[in-house]
Amino acid sequence: MPAGATDADWEATLAHLEQGLKALVKAVQRLEPDKLDTPVRGKDFTVYEMLHGIPQHDLYHAGQVMMVRKAIRAAGRA
Repeated sequence: MPAGATDADWEATLAHLEQGLKALVKAVQRLEPDKLDTPVRGKDFTVYEMLHGIPQHDLYHAGQVMMVRKAIRAAGRA
């Protein structure tokens, strides 16, 4: 089994993701609305655009995880 593929590893990964999302929510709650148009340092997009991109990024990777899980299940049935 590859490293990081155990149930315990998966649960730890989900807990880490949840901690990160909670920290993001707290940071956004403290964000002043007039800061949304501020460019992200070193990037060519604003804080507003970045905040919209985060869930898109997460959903993209969630889809990848689901595709891998489906492939693993299909390989187990073959």
